[in-house]
Amino acid sequence: MANSDYVRHNDSPAVRKMEKNKALRQIIILAVILGIVLVTTTYLLHPIFPDQYILYFHVGEVAVTGFFVIQILSSITYRLMLLHSEQTAKSMKSLVRIAGAIVVIAFIISYLSQDPVIAASISTIAGLVIGFSASNIISNVIAGMYLAIARPFSIDDRIKVFGEVGVVHDIGMLYTRLGLENGDEMLASNSSMVTSTVILKKEVEYDGTAQRDAATA
Repeated sequence: MANSDYVRHNDSPAVRKMEKNKALRQIIILAVILGIVLVTTTYLLHPIFPDQYILYFHVGEVAVTGFFVIQILSSITYRLMLLHSEQTAKSMKSLVRIAGAIVVIAFIISYLSQDPVIAASISTIAGLVIGFSASNIISNVIAGMYLAIARPFSIDDRIKVFGEVGVVHDIGMLYTRLGLENGDEMLASNSSMVTSTVILKKEVEYDGTAQRDAATA
């Protein structure tokens, strides 16, 4: 079914309510299953394995359940936002997945922190990761904001950068996605797009013939 047909079929309050209720039922079922599995593994495995291993079992169960919950929420978000535009739907789907993953990871870390040794290890590793990656992430986020506000190029513009010619498909929080002429897709960090020379490729009519001409960045 095409996207336009899907939108027409689902552009009604009754259908949207049904989609939300379906997602809610699936999440409740997953929560009940998770609770049953947690209780079962606690009582059945406790006499066999040490408490530390039981903790790992619980973390695995929470991670698997969280994965399915994220998939359900991202899918329902995509279907609902598709009523507005496909690009918005894709962006919101990615946002829900990222936010959901952050919540699940934070929950797992807090759960693992019950063990002092693991808590100390997590703190050390987290400090190192944040120290090395925060600067790059922040610079890409700021560069993405600059690209969105200053608009040196826009989505669907045809540009040349890094020796490649392609069409701008998306300007995200961290990366700019380009569709190259050979069919490949290139993900370029926003900071590199700001600091690199970008050539805008424009259509120029000359003697009735469409020719490609390069404009300044």
